[in-house]
Amino acid sequence: MDIPPRLFSRGVVWRDDLARLSTIRAHGITDAAVHRAIARGAAWRPAPGVLAAGPPPARAAERHLLRTTAHLLKRPGHCATATSALVLHGLPVLGDDEPVHLGAPHHRDRRRAMGPVVLHRHQEEPEVVTPPGCTSPWPVTHLTRALVRHAMEPGRHLPWAVVPWDAALHAGMVTRTEIAAELTTGLKGVGTARAALALVDPACESPGETLTRVPLVLAGLRPRSQVVLRTRRGEFRVDLLLEDEGVIVEFDGVVKYGSAGGREALVLEKDREDALRELGYTVVRVRWHDVVSEQGRKQLVQRVRQAATGPWRSGRLPG
Repeated sequence: MDIPPRLFSRGVVWRDDLARLSTIRAHGITDAAVHRAIARGAAWRPAPGVLAAGPPPARAAERHLLRTTAHLLKRPGHCATATSALVLHGLPVLGDDEPVHLGAPHHRDRRRAMGPVVLHRHQEEPEVVTPPGCTSPWPVTHLTRALVRHAMEPGRHLPWAVVPWDAALHAGMVTRTEIAAELTTGLKGVGTARAALALVDPACESPGETLTRVPLVLAGLRPRSQVVLRTRRGEFRVDLLLEDEGVIVEFDGVVKYGSAGGREALVLEKDREDALRELGYTVVRVRWHDVVSEQGRKQLVQRVRQAATGPWRSGRLPG
């Protein structure tokens, strides 16, 4: 992000596009000048007393990152934890503008919500990471603790809790054993975290695949992630295979079929799907609106069960 030159060229030191308002004022920049910059979209306030260069990012994760680092800038000795630490680690989290979670070294309460910030008691030495798009290191709690605290947040939907867990294991950032050890450290209210650990699958490659897989597992089905099948048109990797039901579940991201490249992709995808159906499988396609709500996930399970009622030749094994 480029710092607006006319307004912020008086020696203010910016850290990852952030500066404290007290520092800006100390360099002779007036509040009126700051207000004008905000009004024209050249800056915004990610936290009280902190200014960020440029307009607020469109993506919730990028806004959360800036809000977290802004609060860390004004709270020396604190560290990001729970959801906020996962964002700084570059892991996917779902939800719009969730509160910033900070570990407080001298906080007496285990957890306390204070408006847009949730403070957690944190007595361990934090790690430091350089988040995506940043150049400075910022303090964060250990990744295993952050994953568990994220899952423990009140009202956290289980499939949403599993999303960053799958991503962390898939990237090799943490192991199942390390997470299990964190669950034995005396934390209270770890029921959702224990359930999430039982559902993790390092083979899952995207949040959409996780949100598709978890409700199927909870419904008693046994989907396998990223299975390679041999067809007469070559080998194809499928997102989820339910071998007993003879069903393949594919999560569709955003594909622009209107362009020339998109039309070619559509033809190739149709050929691929035809080849999979020739093996006797039914293909069920899933999009974001099918998995982001509880009702959508229930309907997804029904669709898969209905797809499994067709003829299926038993004994076929994936390639």
